[in-house]
Amino acid sequence: MKVVLLLLAILVIPFGGWVITALIFAYLILPPLLLRRRKGSSAENPRAKGRGPISAGRALGGVLLALSLVALASHGTLSPIVFGVPGLLLVFRPRFLSGMSLRVKPVKDSILLRGSLFPFGWFALAEAKVSTRDVEGAVSGMNERVLLLSAPAPRIFLVFTTSSISRSRAEEVTLKRMQVAARALRSLGVYLLPLDGSGAFEVSRLRATRVDLPGQNILHSLPASDYGALSVEAVHGFVARFELYERSYGKGAPGSLLAKPNRRPGSSTTLRELLSAATQRTGTPKPDRYVEFLSSVAATEGETLGQR
Repeated sequence: MKVVLLLLAILVIPFGGWVITALIFAYLILPPLLLRRRKGSSAENPRAKGRGPISAGRALGGVLLALSLVALASHGTLSPIVFGVPGLLLVFRPRFLSGMSLRVKPVKDSILLRGSLFPFGWFALAEAKVSTRDVEGAVSGMNERVLLLSAPAPRIFLVFTTSSISRSRAEEVTLKRMQVAARALRSLGVYLLPLDGSGAFEVSRLRATRVDLPGQNILHSLPASDYGALSVEAVHGFVARFELYERSYGKGAPGSLLAKPNRRPGSSTTLRELLSAATQRTGTPKPDRYVEFLSSVAATEGETLGQR
């Protein structure tokens, strides 16, 4: 089937079928890259884990740039521009583009947030409700992005992002990933509470200025630095990227807390080490009534209502 699609993509080029060719190339190239991104990089080299694989956006940008070169070699006039400009934007990711892509709106009757200007991008947030003192150890096994807030009270969120043409597919993928995370966390005393669209939208509106660490050793600098939010992505338990934000975050600062973190650790650092150092400054969430209820349900699982 893939061979037939590849032949079709090549055959339609002389007839001006650039759009069909681009869609077929994206269909053939992006899924393997996304699968590779899920699996992460080699487990044998912690530094390789930190670097992580190429993103789907840059992969698509590379495909578009390749198509623009083919169009240029075929003496095209508008085709090189049509493919080249979006390709350059996706590959080099200027700041204004990343800011525009984080403008989201809630989806009615859903947990999803949808990109306003880039409607194929989807976000969802789930809050980690804790009943354990070892919060860092429980969350350290997650491959999803972790967002730690300190005010008005310490809160931990998992940020789920995906790209999809349809809402149903985005919901399906997001819910499956949430289920996997929830099952893994539940046995460790952490319960995952998905936020509805309006709740997630309120968190998405929080913005803050990024904070620079004074030293190279992040584990030593984190407890002594002044910040109010931490966003971190990990691969196989090792920190790939992280970002710190000022304590006084609101709705007027330039940086969105949903932005993909870009800072890389200077040395191999586990997610548990990073969270342990960060929570010395931000604190950890406290159990609430929701946690007490779920803990009692989990403790009596398998028993009848009369026994409960």
